[in-house]
Amino acid sequence: MSKKNEKLYTLPKDYTDDLLVDVDEHIDICLDSIEYFKNHQDSYKKEMISLIVDFLWTNYSIKRTLWPYAIEDPTYHTDEETGEVSLMITSTVLKNLQDFVIARHLSNVELSRYSISVSMH
Repeated sequence: MSKKNEKLYTLPKDYTDDLLVDVDEHIDICLDSIEYFKNHQDSYKKEMISLIVDFLWTNYSIKRTLWPYAIEDPTYHTDEETGEVSLMITSTVLKNLQDFVIARHLSNVELSRYSISVSMH
């Protein structure tokens, strides 16, 4: 299917805005955590860097997927009944976004198993 004929979907603008803010926060936390674990003397703690990098990668992937559609050249649709503003994206972008959000969740679950928090405190 060519890009011209690809189905379009909408995501609420509030959701995509919140997701991008969340992603930026997680990226900052990951970069700080990598620095912390890198300088740690315990080799077990240093091994946790790979889990954090995995989480970092999923966040950057979400940002790279949404950036062209939400920031660089957004196309919005406003629902006439509700007034809700939504971002229009292709089915390929939606699928990729779903994959990355699920991967990020699973990566976060894995970090939690080792008592590593990537939440703002």
